[in-house]
Amino acid sequence: MDQAIKINLLVVEDHTMLRESMVDYLTVMFPNINLMQSDSLSSTIAQIQMQAPDIVLLDLHLRDVKGFAAIAAVRQQLPLATIVVVSGTVDQALLPQMKELGADMFVSKSGRRDELASVLSSIISGYGFPNRQAASSATYKKSIPRLSRVPAKLSLNE
Repeated sequence: MDQAIKINLLVVEDHTMLRESMVDYLTVMFPNINLMQSDSLSSTIAQIQMQAPDIVLLDLHLRDVKGFAAIAAVRQQLPLATIVVVSGTVDQALLPQMKELGADMFVSKSGRRDELASVLSSIISGYGFPNRQAASSATYKKSIPRLSRVPAKLSLNE
């Protein structure tokens, strides 16, 4: 990653222990990333207005929003950001709807930490501003990319 490029990553998770654990882990794995955190959709929108993230790790079930509304709301605020849904709900039938609403990728909470790190490494290595094309990767197959902004190996259509 180019040292001149500072990537902002927002972790949105309403369970404090999990959110703090994710932030602690990501701080170690990606020391050059500016990490921010939020615990609800309303605080996410406020955080976005203060400093727009390039990547959002978004819990699918937040306490102040029902269903997939958080995906659409974040996508509306951040049309160019990469949105990675992080959830314990893993229903293959829901993935197309997440993609349609603006999710770029999906990572299961039941997965290993290094899978999340691999997905983020793949996203970050592809940040060639201004077009932000993600690099190809042969890792982590439980993800749902959005069109061409992420590697073909991570395609929803696999």
